[in-house]
Amino acid sequence: DLTAAEAVSAFVSEEELTDCILASDDAALVSAMRQVCTRVQGLWDARGRTDAPLEIRDAANRSEAKIVLVDAGWTAGKPVRWLQERLMTVWCEAETEEEIYAAAVSGANGIFTADPDLAYDLLTSFDEGSLLRFPMVVGHRGMYNEKQNTLAAAQEAFRAGADAVECDIYLSADGRIVLLHDQTLDNTTTGSGDVEQMTWAEISQYEVDYGGGGENRPIALLDDLFTEFKGTDLVYFVEIKSSRPEIVPALKALIERTGVSGQVVVISFLADQLARVHEQMPELSVGLLTNTAQGFNAEEVNQAVAPFNATFHPSYEFLTSDQIRQLAARGLTVWPWTYPNGGAYDAAWQNGVYGITTDYADRSADRIVRLETADFTVGGRDSDAVPLTATAVTQKGERFKVRCDYMQISGDMILLQTAEGKYYAGRGSAVILLKYRVETDDVMYTVWSEPVTVSAETADSHGGCGGTLSGSLPAAVILIAFAFFGKNALFLNRNRPD
Repeated sequence: DLTAAEAVSAFVSEEELTDCILASDDAALVSAMRQVCTRVQGLWDARGRTDAPLEIRDAANRSEAKIVLVDAGWTAGKPVRWLQERLMTVWCEAETEEEIYAAAVSGANGIFTADPDLAYDLLTSFDEGSLLRFPMVVGHRGMYNEKQNTLAAAQEAFRAGADAVECDIYLSADGRIVLLHDQTLDNTTTGSGDVEQMTWAEISQYEVDYGGGGENRPIALLDDLFTEFKGTDLVYFVEIKSSRPEIVPALKALIERTGVSGQVVVISFLADQLARVHEQMPELSVGLLTNTAQGFNAEEVNQAVAPFNATFHPSYEFLTSDQIRQLAARGLTVWPWTYPNGGAYDAAWQNGVYGITTDYADRSADRIVRLETADFTVGGRDSDAVPLTATAVTQKGERFKVRCDYMQISGDMILLQTAEGKYYAGRGSAVILLKYRVETDDVMYTVWSEPVTVSAETADSHGGCGGTLSGSLPAAVILIAFAFFGKNALFLNRNRPD
């Protein structure tokens, strides 16, 4: 209640605590504590709520909470990823073994559990090199093969599977929000002059001539970008380059007029601009850009971003894995930039960095990032055996069937494998995770499905005992086999795929 929140806030302030998280299931109380303790993190406990992801984002950000705690039911589908793409940190409650596995493969940033020993034990059952959360790919000013900060460049990045497109904005003299990297036209367009001293009519007579591609492209307005991708799954990473305070209310008006609030993230090197965004559009997520991460420890990063509930966006060259781990434990995600087309990109992608801002959004376009499947049934005899398959989904959205292995996480079924690598079972059911190993010249990793239930066909479908585990084998052979393997048989261990 409010009395407790005031007492906690006073204690944290008096003791000058910075390495802590203030949490409540009442968003107003989180906000009240964070207004007093501006240099610590907030967590909104949203367990049990049925709000849409956009409503969750809005409420959490307005309450000054960067961390959202959701219940186990949230791990199915894409809501966890949806929030993460809007710079939210998602922790999932999980108590049972199946819930812990589901939270892990959902890519949740954290698992909230009363049994951490069990959670650690279950997590070790995943193959080494497993990717449970895939990096968000952010197209830096679009993509390399087109003129930067143009509609054409954004379209190219979107086709390559970018989750977001980053763009730089300035405010023209007559209040239009223009996409340009520099404040002057000189370096990236066919014109010259200070964009913020010119009207849109004056600016629009020139073209962008900087970047890849052949022909020059029209200078774009942020309106154009919003209109082009409204209603898609693309997120706009809008970087405020302008120092003019007027650009923030202009941005707010444009977002409201075009109705794209759910697709917008605002980033900037200018802390005062982020503070204005946080004040005028408190529902939006914001990120603080910095040219370096060198020398930053978790406390320093926290004190830099917590006042406006921001995430951390450093230059990738100076970022270390230890920094990422320290910040992750405190509910802070890291979004480094700008990765080149090479090994540094692959290493960051394979190590599950939260977001990769790059000119080369197509580098990971063909990599599998998701396995889609549904509950299914297997036959009761080896002649009815089926392969375990799933639909593999690539970063750019292509779909195709792949043949999978599995890990059983619960149930009384024993899946039996034929010489051809197909599976059958005579009785029962089980919950399993399908897995697929990806090996290319650049990366090697294992991708996992959500939990799926596999059931055996009923005995009736094969007449009497024909559909049972024993099939046509003599009962004595089955008894001997179980007596020999006993409870230590690998295929009876539900936490192992063997």
